[in-house]
Amino acid sequence: MKIAVTGGAGFFGSHVVKRLIQNGHFVFVIDDLSRGHSENLRGVNKRKLSFMLADFSDPRHASEWADLISRDGADILVHMASPMSHNPIDHIVGLELAASYLRCLEILRIPTVYISSSSANTDPGSRGLRNQTFRPEGLYGMTKAFIEWALHDLKETGIVPNYVTLRPSNLYGPYEVFSGHTHIHVIPNLIRKVLLGSSPIEVLGDGSQTRPFTYVEDGVQAVLNAIEVVRRGKTLPLVLFHGRQVSIRDVVEHIMKEAGSNSKVTWKKGAHVGVVSRDLPPHDGKLLLGWKPRVSIKEGIRKTVEWVKANPGRLTMEKLDNRPLGSTLA
Repeated sequence: MKIAVTGGAGFFGSHVVKRLIQNGHFVFVIDDLSRGHSENLRGVNKRKLSFMLADFSDPRHASEWADLISRDGADILVHMASPMSHNPIDHIVGLELAASYLRCLEILRIPTVYISSSSANTDPGSRGLRNQTFRPEGLYGMTKAFIEWALHDLKETGIVPNYVTLRPSNLYGPYEVFSGHTHIHVIPNLIRKVLLGSSPIEVLGDGSQTRPFTYVEDGVQAVLNAIEVVRRGKTLPLVLFHGRQVSIRDVVEHIMKEAGSNSKVTWKKGAHVGVVSRDLPPHDGKLLLGWKPRVSIKEGIRKTVEWVKANPGRLTMEKLDNRPLGSTLA
């Protein structure tokens, strides 16, 4: 198949693109490298990859993106591009991305897989589907929920033939952003502090907060399964998948052990840490996609720490590489 992927040079997207190419698919990537990194796609079969360095967030150019995707003969569009920021103003970009994505679908009329987020609904008593109560986490979650609902309408009106929406939670692993950005997730942030020898290592909260961490390769398998679902002409309006709940204290202990660190850890109690526990509805990845998490938090952290040790430059990168892909993969 030929598959278009927005955000295909990012943390999660690059893992998906690599696996798709390994499986023999041709992949067309659109990425502005604002958070992604061209190095993430080093080593892929370039004959199976077409890369466009572009800002997908301008809906005024949606027809251009659609023409390019159509010209490459894409069978499926996988939308993974998403801004990550605590600044409310930056979420305007998220809305523009949403408009551009939906307008492209209106033009292309091909199946799609949308990568949403558990932030779209933090109400454990509801899946947050259309006509159900939901509780998004901030503007980021509201934008994700908006796209979920919009896809439902596009399918109902026949504009999108079929689709799958995936809600992953707390993905982590190699290729994640460890520096050079204002928003860094908890696991890469802690790994960076530990490997750079910080002491004491300050951690927000008291360590009792929990998150359903999911190793990135487990997440990739969910996306591959979703692509197969839409290829068969089926629709799954919402699939939740995530690992088991793990406390931040356990995460810190695993990182310290894998890094061989004896640094002192101080807990900044009373600091803002977001939701204390992200209690989500039970994941239905196994029922709907035949998916289940396979990598434990211990194994996932070990693999991630090993990768960072082999790529120490990621710990101190001041800004992400924004060169066109061809210049770095040639």
